[in-house]
Amino acid sequence: MAEVLISPGVLARENDQSQITAGPIQAGAAIIGPTVKGQENIPKLVTSYSEYQAAFGTTFMSGSNQYTFLTSISAYNYFQNGGSTLLVTRVTPGSFSPALSTTASNNINSGELLLTNILPEISANPTDQDDMVATAVAISSTTGNGTSGQVTLTFAGGAGTSTCTVATVSTAGSGYAAGDTITFSAADLNTATGGTGVTDLTFLLAASNIGPSSSSFTLETLSDGNIMNSTGSGVATGANGTLTSGSADNFRWEITSPNTSSGVFSLLIRQGNDTSTSKQVVETFSNLSLDPLATNYISKVIGDQVQTVRGTGTGVYLQSSGSYRNASRYVRVKSVDSPTPNYFDNNGVAKDIYTGSIPIAGTGAFEGGVGDITGSGTPSKFYEAITNTDSQGLVGSDYLTAINLLANRDDFRYNVIT
Repeated sequence: MAEVLISPGVLARENDQSQITAGPIQAGAAIIGPTVKGQENIPKLVTSYSEYQAAFGTTFMSGSNQYTFLTSISAYNYFQNGGSTLLVTRVTPGSFSPALSTTASNNINSGELLLTNILPEISANPTDQDDMVATAVAISSTTGNGTSGQVTLTFAGGAGTSTCTVATVSTAGSGYAAGDTITFSAADLNTATGGTGVTDLTFLLAASNIGPSSSSFTLETLSDGNIMNSTGSGVATGANGTLTSGSADNFRWEITSPNTSSGVFSLLIRQGNDTSTSKQVVETFSNLSLDPLATNYISKVIGDQVQTVRGTGTGVYLQSSGSYRNASRYVRVKSVDSPTPNYFDNNGVAKDIYTGSIPIAGTGAFEGGVGDITGSGTPSKFYEAITNTDSQGLVGSDYLTAINLLANRDDFRYNVIT
């Protein structure tokens, strides 16, 4: 608690609210049912139908037909008839999970990496290359998303030349690891050194995970289900940068203005069905940092909290995890994979060990979300086809967790429930 003297006898007192228990969520009504998107079994308060649409969606396709869940119809009628607050809990047919961002690549694996052994001298051409030894390898990404890399062998110390290089080995996937061997052919070495008679050279790598770029951070959608997947595998794109499964209900991300000197970058959250020439930006986060000690730390600005259902039967409850309240309406920071604590040295200059962690400019998508809103196996029943054993792809037991959660009057209060 802090006190500030305003004038003699008048103090402004600051009260610490962090330890005060939050009161129950209060709403005019509560509704439980299937929705197009949203987090499974996590009640969310909305104050208008437009807010409901943004959080839970409206129409969807099943087979070749377009449908609207009865939940959405009920929410629309509630607000049309004067309702002001609605507590919505999404239930799903089976287990659902959110989608994760594809790799936000950086240059953490670029630069020179020392070898574990000193190669023998190259004496095929004593006039120019005598006593030259391989001193380092450099790894550079050859694609925009860091799925492959190239190993460059650098020679130095020759009598007639300072350095000469040859790049002959490519890597993909997770790249090379410590202890792996790389062989440069005699033909390539002779071409690079200008000599003749040089034999194949094989050496060991001193560093691990050499190859493709590392990830700067990972985002996670706040909604669950495969509808949040804007791409099937990697960042496959069509004409004009369209995503494989991009839709109005999912998203893509874009890194802009990365600056290694200041250690900041900007992140755009774009609609999944936009194009390169017609971007639909739904959120913008500027001057983000990977430094957990900075005020503009990416997790602080965007948020990293998530709620999870714990317990069983009538003893279920919600457990919150994460340190920072979510400011984004669509994503949260699941992890910071290349943090840069104390990014600057005492002179205010960026430290070399961290500059490679800053993400490179580029775009990505979301993938890995699990759960089909129309169920699996036999087609779901909608509208007049609803039966006692299939209502919009759900059965009675699918509602039990949500009902038991809302029964806790210490956490939720509402006038009616449907």
